[in-house]
Amino acid sequence: MITQKYNNLFSSCLYASLVITVVGITFSIAVSSIAFAVACILFLTMIVMSKDYAMMRTPFDYYIIAYCCVEIVSTIFSIDRPAAFINMKRLLLFLVVPITMMSISREKRFRQILFLVIGVTGFFSIIETVIVLGSSDETVRLGVFQHYMTAGGIKMMVLLQCAPLIVERNVPRHWRLFTGITFVSTFIALVLTE
Repeated sequence: MITQKYNNLFSSCLYASLVITVVGITFSIAVSSIAFAVACILFLTMIVMSKDYAMMRTPFDYYIIAYCCVEIVSTIFSIDRPAAFINMKRLLLFLVVPITMMSISREKRFRQILFLVIGVTGFFSIIETVIVLGSSDETVRLGVFQHYMTAGGIKMMVLLQCAPLIVERNVPRHWRLFTGITFVSTFIALVLTE
């Protein structure tokens, strides 16, 4: 049984791991993967050790279970079972949903993680743009911290997160300004991925 002291510690560590997972993907898949593994271990430990954390239900539960069953069946009938079994690790990505639901229970935490994702992406976009524009190699594609296609995909997702924050009038002005500046730097870096 987890005491309240340890419950708070586990919750804080789970949130920190989720933040590192989400923000880390902008500069390192390895950092993000390690943080996600830590988040999964913490999440499962909290579920097992505490009666307070019943699995939260979502409307997608049956679809996720069906997908997992199809994944298992396809692994069983695969011509390369060891590789198929190793690639089943992608099923763990579904844990992002309950981990997020458990970690981001307050609006303040949601704002923090959104600010960090947008800010870190914008910051690294500026660094990448300066490096690429300062390079004399004409074939250099933007992708200093990631493969250029991965970097481009992440930047597109962040730009999609930024757009509503820029156009929505109910968003505080300082948030819209910050998001607008970040949008521009990220968009320029996205264009440079060619």
